[in-house]
Amino acid sequence: MTFGGADHLFRVFLRNYRWLIGSTIHKTPLKAILNPIKNKLNKTFPTPKAIMLAVTNKCQASCSHCGMAMYTNNGDNELSQKEIFSLSEDAANLGVRWIYYFGGEPLLRPDLLELIRYAGDLHLKTRLDTNGYLLSEEMAKNLKRSGLDKIGVSIDDIDPARHNALRGTPGIFEKATAGIRHCTENGIYCYLSTYVTKESLQNGGVRASINFARSLGVNHIRLLYAVGCGNWLNTPEIRLNKKEKQKILDLMETGFVFLEEATGSGLTHGYCSSLLKRFVYISCYGDVQPCCYLPLSFGNIRSDPLIKIIKRMWCHPMFNMDPNECMMNNELFRNQYLQILKSASELPISADLIL
Repeated sequence: MTFGGADHLFRVFLRNYRWLIGSTIHKTPLKAILNPIKNKLNKTFPTPKAIMLAVTNKCQASCSHCGMAMYTNNGDNELSQKEIFSLSEDAANLGVRWIYYFGGEPLLRPDLLELIRYAGDLHLKTRLDTNGYLLSEEMAKNLKRSGLDKIGVSIDDIDPARHNALRGTPGIFEKATAGIRHCTENGIYCYLSTYVTKESLQNGGVRASINFARSLGVNHIRLLYAVGCGNWLNTPEIRLNKKEKQKILDLMETGFVFLEEATGSGLTHGYCSSLLKRFVYISCYGDVQPCCYLPLSFGNIRSDPLIKIIKRMWCHPMFNMDPNECMMNNELFRNQYLQILKSASELPISADLIL
């Protein structure tokens, strides 16, 4: 459809649905309502379903498996509230449906509740991934009041001592599980998130985590493949083979056990949301990347429009790779680019270095 054709349909929409616009315009910028409609009519650019946004790199934990450990922590340069508000508006204008707040630990961001409320006023759905250490009853109530749609809490092992050791933080298991209960009691959609290793597959740990999630009353449990990045960048042995991945698929339960980001997607297997152009990651310093675990920057929102950066990124040859596997676990990708990443003095590196 051409811009002219889209403009015609757009004018028809305005004539027939002014009542809808009038009912919401008192709190929402007009362009945030109309631009997504016009974008869909133009059909010139695939809109990402979600933006994963790191609001801070700060964290109380020191996880043995941390995928973010490869990044330099430059706290003084994190995106300001004004910059995140502007990014939220850009996302709404593009037709993005979700913002996933990430870290570090996002609950360490003092203005997080304001960020969530602002996104909600733009009719964006909001999700938060947390280690649960600060998820007190008061925090859960505040998150509910702010309009948060979903929250994921990480539990690496159902044995408290082992979980605390893996996270390098005494008492974090107890705080996280209490936090999950606070969320469910306050009506926040809550899921448990855990990663799968060869060991947890063999010793029944994955199935135990599923049963534990059920006992906590969460809405679902998300299983994640172990990824060769961050602290595991140089440990290819953690990657699961085809047989092990099939064992995970055998554990799927419709409506309760999901793999990776398959929730609500209609897909029953793991896949790379980045390669399917379903979402993009933006660091707390404004770098736009395919994923938080892939330390390649295609531009920064402080210097270029978001849509321009996304178009540049999605035209890269790596987006022709098999979407059924994480790029950081893909042997072809690692053979081509891993040495460049490992030799970098600071991550992320510019994607221009691998073009």
